[in-house]
Amino acid sequence: LWNSRVPESCAKHYPLEPWRCYFGYRLYPTLTTPLFVVQFQYDEFQLYMDGMANQAFNEMERIRYVRSLSKQMISTLTNVSAVFIPSCMAHILLTKLDWHKVSIQGITLPEAINCWEQT
Repeated sequence: LWNSRVPESCAKHYPLEPWRCYFGYRLYPTLTTPLFVVQFQYDEFQLYMDGMANQAFNEMERIRYVRSLSKQMISTLTNVSAVFIPSCMAHILLTKLDWHKVSIQGITLPEAINCWEQT
């Protein structure tokens, strides 16, 4: 991928398949630097790929699945130094023109990052 590299701390866990380190859930446990994670609580692309757009599921099944996926995602963030997880249903935040307006309890992403940097 365009001469990209992965951190050695991760690559040593996958010596024959360093590409596995492109996945955050494999890379993160090998990092020692503080990390600020930005992630929508409900990833619409993930839900689509999991078949939730399929009409075979009724509304209550979809709601249960969405809540379950959210809980699973949040449970993976136990050792993260900071997170910004708006409870919106979307896939991409930083490429949207209004990314800086998304807020959680009145705190925007730029404000959250600034606060994190100051600590």
